[in-house]
Amino acid sequence: MKKDPLDKWLYFLIIVMGVYFLIRIIDQTKMISIFPLVNNDLGSYVAQLHMLKICGFHNFCPYWYNGFITFLISSPGWQFFTYPLYLMFNNILFSTYISNILMYTIGFIFIYYLGKGQKFSRIKIIAFFVIMFGNSINIGNFIFQGRMSSLNATVFFLGLAAVIYFYKSHKIDKKFILFFVPINVLVILSHYQEAALAQVLVLSLFLIKKGYEKIIITLSFILSLILSAFWWVPFLLESFNLKQSSILINEQGKWLAGQIIPKIEFSTQFFTTLLIIIIPIVLFMTFYFYWISKKKSFKILIFYSPILILNLLFWLRLTAYIPLLKHISPDPFLIFFLFFILITFFKTNFKFFPKILRTLIISFLIILPLANVIVSHTQTPYWDTFEYGLIEKNILSLLDVINPNEKFVFVSRLPFDKVRYSSYYYAYATIYKNLSTPGGYYYHIASPDYRKGLHQILDEKNCSNIRNIMYQYNTSYAIGYGEKCNILGDCGFERIKKEGDACLYRLNNL
Repeated sequence: MKKDPLDKWLYFLIIVMGVYFLIRIIDQTKMISIFPLVNNDLGSYVAQLHMLKICGFHNFCPYWYNGFITFLISSPGWQFFTYPLYLMFNNILFSTYISNILMYTIGFIFIYYLGKGQKFSRIKIIAFFVIMFGNSINIGNFIFQGRMSSLNATVFFLGLAAVIYFYKSHKIDKKFILFFVPINVLVILSHYQEAALAQVLVLSLFLIKKGYEKIIITLSFILSLILSAFWWVPFLLESFNLKQSSILINEQGKWLAGQIIPKIEFSTQFFTTLLIIIIPIVLFMTFYFYWISKKKSFKILIFYSPILILNLLFWLRLTAYIPLLKHISPDPFLIFFLFFILITFFKTNFKFFPKILRTLIISFLIILPLANVIVSHTQTPYWDTFEYGLIEKNILSLLDVINPNEKFVFVSRLPFDKVRYSSYYYAYATIYKNLSTPGGYYYHIASPDYRKGLHQILDEKNCSNIRNIMYQYNTSYAIGYGEKCNILGDCGFERIKKEGDACLYRLNNL
C-alpha cells in the first residue's frame, strides 16, 4: 500500500486528541466510587440496569412513578450488554465503567475492519478512532453525561458501517445476512435516534445494488426488524399512546429551529449551534473532493445521495419538522455526518489537488485537535464536579431513615448552582436504598397529566394542597429544602430528620 503524504500530519492530531481522550477516560474512573448527583444522565441508565436485574424486562417495576413497565419507553441495548458484567462484579458503577472500556474496544475493532476494507493506513485507522470518540461532542455525551445508550448505538453503527462498506464494493451473498442482521438488531435495540439514522446508510447500499442483491438486503432488513420487534413494537405503540407516554411530545429536533445564528458566547450551546452550521458544509466539501478524485463516479453519487440529502435537510433545519427526524436531537446527526466526513476525507487522493488546498488541509489537521481540546476542557467538566458537597451529603443522610415499605417525594426545588435535580436522588435511592417514589429519572415513562402534581408540589405553599398531592400519589415521606422545611412543619407534618437546610417530614394517616 502506497503511503499517503498526508499521513505524517495525522501524528500530531493523534497525539493531542489521543492523549486528551486517555486523560478523560482515566478521570472517568472516579465514577466507580461517585454516583453522580448533579448534571448527568448516567443515573437513569444505571438505575434501569439495576431494575433489569430486580424486575426483569417488560415487567412491572414499583420503584418509579408508582409502578411502570420496564423498557417500554427506553432502549434496553446497553442494559442487556452490561447486565452480565453487573451479575459478575455485583458493583453497578464498576460494571458500567468496564462496559465503557469494552465498548470503546469493540468500536476500535469495528473501525479497524472498516479501515482495512477501505485500504486505510494504520495511522488513518487510529486517527479515525481518535476523532470519532475523542471529539468534544462524544467526550461530553459519553464520558461526562454518561449517555450509555448513545455510546452503545454509535459503536454498533460502526460495525454496521463496516459491513455495508465492505459489500459496497463486493457482491451481496448469504454471509451478508449473517453479519448484517445481528449488528442491525443491536443498533435498533441500543438507541432509536442512532438506529433511525443508521438505516439511511442501509438505503445507500440498497440503491447501488441490483436484482437479487436488493432482495437479500430487503429480506435482511426485514429480518432485523422482526428479531428486534419484541422491543420496538411495544415502544412505538406506547409512544403513540400520548395518554400514557410523553416521548413524542418531546420533539428533541425542534431545538434546531431556534438555532439559526449562534449568539456569540463561550458556551456549549454556542459551539453546538456553530457545529450545526459547519459540519454539514464540511461534509459537502469532503464529499465533493472525494467525488472529484474518483472522476465523478455516478455509483458513488447514488450511494451518498441519501446521506447528502439528509445533510442538506439538517443544515436547513428542516429535520425539525419531518416526522421521525424531528425526534432526533442534534448530536446524533453531527456524529453521523462526522463519520462520513472521515470516510470521504481519508478516501480522497489529494495528490493532484492544488498545493494551496493541501496546505489548508495540513493547517486544519493542526488546528482541529488543539481547538477540540480547548473547547472540551473548558466546556465539559471533569468528574471532580460530582464529588459530594454538604448539600448532597445532607440529602443522602435523609434517605437512610425512610421506611422502604413507604414512598418518598421531593417537595421543593434544590439549589441550582450545580444543576441539581431530585431525579438524581430518585435513581440513587432505587439502587442503594431500595426505595420507591411517585417521581423518577426518566420522565417519558409517565404522562404529562401524571407529572402535573409532581411539578406543582415543588412550589406549593398551601398545606391542604401539599397533603392532597401526597395523598394522590400515595406517598408518606416528603423531602424539603430551605423555606419548605418551615412550611412542612407549620402544616403539621411529622418531622423525622433535619440535616442543614434539608429535611425529611412524614405525612401521617395516609
